[in-house]
This record gives sequence, structure tokens and C-alpha cells, in this order.
Amino acid sequence: MTPPAATGPGRTTSAEGPRAARARAGAASRPGTGRPWQGPAWLGPLAIAVAFAALAWASRGFTPGAAVADDYGFLFRHRFQHPLDLFDSMGARYYWRPLSRQGYFSLIGAALPGQPWVAAAANAILLVATAWLLYRVGRRALTPPVAATLAVIPLLSEPARALLVWPSGGQHLMGGAFAALALHEGGAGRRLSAALAGLAAVLSHESAVLALLALPLVARWRSGDAAPGAGRRAVLVMSAWVAGALAAWAAGYAVARGQAVVLPAPVEAGALLARVPALLALAGRAALDLEDVPARLATPALALFAGLGAATLASWGFRGARRRWRAYGPVILAGLAGFGLWSLPLSWLLPDWNAWRAWVPMLALLASLTLACAAASPWLAVGFAALRLTLLLVAAPGPSVVAPEAPATTSQMSFLRLVRLQRIAESARRSLTASFPALPQGACVRYWGLQHISQVAFAGPAALAVWYRDTTLTWSPFGGAGNAGQRVDAIVEFQDHEPLPGHALEPGAVRLYLAGGQAQRVGRWAAADSLYQAARAATRTRWALAYAICDNRARVAMSLDRPDRARAFMEEYAAIKGRDAEYWAVSAWIESARGRFDAALAESERCLALDPRNQECLQMAEGLRRLRRR
Repeated sequence: MTPPAATGPGRTTSAEGPRAARARAGAASRPGTGRPWQGPAWLGPLAIAVAFAALAWASRGFTPGAAVADDYGFLFRHRFQHPLDLFDSMGARYYWRPLSRQGYFSLIGAALPGQPWVAAAANAILLVATAWLLYRVGRRALTPPVAATLAVIPLLSEPARALLVWPSGGQHLMGGAFAALALHEGGAGRRLSAALAGLAAVLSHESAVLALLALPLVARWRSGDAAPGAGRRAVLVMSAWVAGALAAWAAGYAVARGQAVVLPAPVEAGALLARVPALLALAGRAALDLEDVPARLATPALALFAGLGAATLASWGFRGARRRWRAYGPVILAGLAGFGLWSLPLSWLLPDWNAWRAWVPMLALLASLTLACAAASPWLAVGFAALRLTLLLVAAPGPSVVAPEAPATTSQMSFLRLVRLQRIAESARRSLTASFPALPQGACVRYWGLQHISQVAFAGPAALAVWYRDTTLTWSPFGGAGNAGQRVDAIVEFQDHEPLPGHALEPGAVRLYLAGGQAQRVGRWAAADSLYQAARAATRTRWALAYAICDNRARVAMSLDRPDRARAFMEEYAAIKGRDAEYWAVSAWIESARGRFDAALAESERCLALDPRNQECLQMAEGLRRLRRR
């Protein structure tokens, strides 16, 4: 048996090659890595579990993963384009992201939209994987508490709520997860897998180019001072791999651009630079979970963040902290630089802002801020994470009912708005497919009473085509009783202040309603009232069709000179819809017919306060004012 070779400076064991020896020597020379790992092994997994539980709690509100908006563009291509074109935008307006669009939706598309939990589970896995990889990266050089605070960065972010519950969030989450994998592999010295992970990251989302560009810096950090020229060689070799990955990505993008993939319209350089401060402010607030924090909490939260920042800067006066600053400084600066650099192209999209668009740059920013706190004291890093955890836990949950107006949020597709859209689209899908399991080819499906800023939920007719696997179906608004000739094969109405607002109506009831409208237009008042009454009896609805019938029966009653009957119908209308502009318009007409002109003028003015362009009330108010002047 051959004895092992002697060991000592410059020597290796028989089981250790020169490359492994250099890696071991480089690791021993890096700040903080020459000491054995100390601390409980379960600290990182525990922190990840707690942070994910907090994120899940903050994301409560509706079935996560329900398809909405862009999802239906992607699902449309998945259902009807065979084979998928890997070099198009897959139904989106901009960008080429074949891995997170064609690849992601090929994996989960068969389950959507009927099993939305599949998308939520996939996105949860991507979030947890990103957290675990950041923890593994941190373990190589940091104390257990600081590595754990790095791990929870993606899970304690407000944008993570939207990305978790929205299938299209997979684009950003895949970019972040593969970027973290690239850094993990680069830190372990596995250059090929690091470059491939970086390529996968940019094929998922453009912002992940930050991770690719950081790989040569990781190679330089890893080499330490093990041997003369080792750092330079490591950087050159890793740079070559990165250049190859970037070349492959650029070549693919060139092909995609030739096949109609487009980018946002160019912006003049001066205007672009002028937008950067606003972009930095928006992204910075979102990264700190302050984007839409309630006003009563914003000031205390800002004060606490300022206190952490002041304590961090004050740590320069302590020798131990200065040593940590020197160790962490390059990584801190690299993260800040990456965040700042990506702000330039991202500012193209302003004023259209969504926090999740800056997902990967935010991870870089938060890693820099966490390490800056840790340079002062590990307890400051823990405090930074704890403050963000608190802000996430007090964030508003998803709306339990759908209001007529979208909630006021900074991001145009924030978590709150996404949940609202999910409730609208998913309720329509469930109700329509339950009431109409099949529709004839070319069928016309109408919608009635759709809430404000919610048409985007259906991506035009794409949602309907996906639900019924039929591209010949049309999806259009219901024209009301005034359009008696319109075709209605199926119709869904949307009720305000309901958890699931979409309700399929009976086409027979709608046809009776349209016939009543036709009779009303030609002055057949008794027939119109009878048809409206029959329409009301033929439906289970208590919303759009019901209040429209009340409105029209009140107008018919006024034409029959029966104001008391008209008033009864309008009070029924108010019980369903509330006292809106239409209520006050008809009420003003009723009061005018009774000879109560002052009351009629007051009610017409109430109508105009709600709807200043209501022609009926404008004319009535003007006539009543002239009458009063006489």
C-alpha cells in the first residue's frame, strides 16, 4: 500500500490535486473563510421557513395562481401554436424570454386555468430555491445570522406577493433563481455550470445580466492570493465563459428581433437620465417594503431605517467593523452598482411602474444593504430583516370583495390589483363554464357591468378562447336594451362588492329583456312592462339585469303617467345598485312630473355631481332653472 505523500506548504495529499489545493489555499486567504463554520445548521432553513410563512400570510386573499392578464396571452399560444415558436414573444408585447415563457408555460400550461395552485406551487419553489441558494452563497464567507438574513431577502419583499400569486411572475422569479444559482456555482469554482446558469437567467429575464457580469468578480474573490497570477487567470477564464453566454443570448435575441419581437420605444438619452432619480426612488421604496405602507406606519418605518443607516455609518469608528467593511466592501459596491446600472434601461418604462419589474436589481440592492448592516454588526443585519418582516406582515391583504374602482397603489399591477383582477376573471370562468359547458363555434359571449380597469384581466378574447379551446368565440360588451338586434349566446354580468363578482345570465332572460327594450322604443308600454316582468322572473340574478329592468320599468311607468309606481321601481333599483347618477336622473324626472320643481332641480344637480356629462339631467336642470327665473 502506497503511503500518502507528505503535506506542508506547497504540497498536496495523494487525494488532492493541484487545483483543489489552490482552491483550499484561496479559501483560507479570504476574509472570514479561514475559520470553521460555527452556529446551528438549522438557522438558515428555519429563517427561510419563517420568512416564507410570513409571505404566505401576507399574500392571503384569494386562490393563488389564478390566470389573469398576460397569462392568457401565454396560455393562448400554448394551446393553439403547435409547435411553439421559441423565437417569438409568445403573445406578450415586448421581449424575448423563451425559458420563462415558452418553457415555463409548457410545464404548467396544461393545468391552467383549472388548477391554479400548480402555478402558485411553481412560483413558491422558485422563491424558496432563490432563498436557499443565497443562503448557500452566504455560508461560504459569513456568520450564520448574516447568511440567514441574506437568505430571507427574496421572501420578505412586497413585490414577492405579486410574483407568488401570478403565473406570469415566473418570468422574474426564474431570472432571480438562475441568477442566484450562477453566483452559487461561480463561488464553488464551477465555471461551466455558472455560465450556463447565467445564460438560463438571461433567457428568463434581461435583468439577470447583472449576475452574468458579476461572475468574473466572483472568480477573482474566490481565487484570493493562493498563487501569483491565479486571480488574473481565474478572471480571464470566467470572462471567456461569460462572453460565450452573452454571445449566445445576443444571437438568439437577434433572431427573435427578426421575427417581430420588439422592445419598448426608444427614449432620448437626456429624458432617460432625467427619469433615473424617480426610478431609484420608486425602486428603493419598493425594496424596503415602503411602496404602499399606510401613512400612520410610514414615518416610524422611515425613522427606523434611518436609525439603522446611521448606526451602520457610525461603525466606521470601530476597528472590528472597519475590518468587516474591507471584507464586504467590494460586494456592497458591486450590488449598488448593479442596481444603479439597471435603473437606466428600466426607466424607459416610466411612468408605467410595477415594482416586480426590478426584481433582480432589488435583490442586488437588498444584499448590499444587508451586508452594509452586517459590516457594522450582525445584529443590525438581523434588525434590518426583522423590520422588513414587520412591514410585510402589516401590509394590506388581498381584497375580499371586488370594488367598482381599482385600489389606489403605486404599482399599476400591484398585489392588491392583481387579486382584484383574479377574482374578476376567475369568477367569470367558473360561472360561464359551469352554466355553458360547451358553446357553438362562432358564439358571441357578452359581458355586462365589468368593473373599472378590469378588461385587461381577460387579455381581449384570449381568456375565452383558452377556457373553451375555441378561437372563433367573440367576447364583447353587452349593448343593453337599446341594441335589440345584438346576438347573445352567453352573457356574464359582474356584481360590485362581491367576492366572486362574475355571474352567468340566462340567455332566455336576456332575450326577453331585449324584446322589452324594442317594445319600449316604439311606445308599446304595456307590452314592454310585461316583457320586462317576464325577464325578471326568468333569471336568478340580482344585479345588472335586475337593476336595469327596474330602471326601464320605472321609465315605462312614467310614460304611463304612474309616478308612484315609477318611484317604487327606483327604490328597488337603489336597493340593488345604490343611489347613483341614474337613480337621481330618473328621480328628478319623477319629481318634475309631480310638479315638485325645486326637488327635481335638486335631484338633477345630485345626478350631475356624480356624472357631469349626463345629458338628460343637463337639459332638465337648464329647463328648471329657466322656469325658476320666470
